[in-house]
Amino acid sequence: MGKPFIVDGVEVKRFDRVLEIHMNNEMVLEILQQYDNMLASSVRLLKEARRSLPVMAEHVRTKAPASAQVLYGITFINRGIERLGFSVFPMGDGLFAKFTQRHLRKLFQTVNPHAGEFLAEHEDLYVPKLVAISKANLLSRYDRN
Repeated sequence: MGKPFIVDGVEVKRFDRVLEIHMNNEMVLEILQQYDNMLASSVRLLKEARRSLPVMAEHVRTKAPASAQVLYGITFINRGIERLGFSVFPMGDGLFAKFTQRHLRKLFQTVNPHAGEFLAEHEDLYVPKLVAISKANLLSRYDRN
C-alpha cells in the first residue's frame, strides 16, 4: 500500500506482492540494551544484518513466491544500510507514517534507558524509513548457490 516506488529498476505499485522483512525483536532488544551509545548499537545491528543476509537469500531463493520481486521493511535503523544493497525511501507524512514513528519511538524507550536522550539529541535520526532491495539484487549479492 502507499505510493509506488522503484528499487533496483523494479517498480512496486499498490497491491503488488512483496516480501516484508522483520527484524528478530529479541536480538534487537538485546543489542539496544547492551550499548549506551546509539552509534555502537547501529554498527552492531548492521553487522548482524550482514551476517543474516545469506540466510535470507537462501530462503527467498527456495521458498518465496516468484511473483514477489522486492523485499522491504520499515525501520529507523537505516543509516548505512545502503552499503548492504538496500535503498532507503521516506515514508511521507501521512497517518501511517506518524503512527509508525510513534510506535517505534515508544518501543525504543521501553527497551533502552537512554532512549530519551538519544531521541532529544538526534531527533532527525529517529524517523522511520522504508528500506527495500529487489529479489534479484539480494540473490546476486548474498546467495551462496
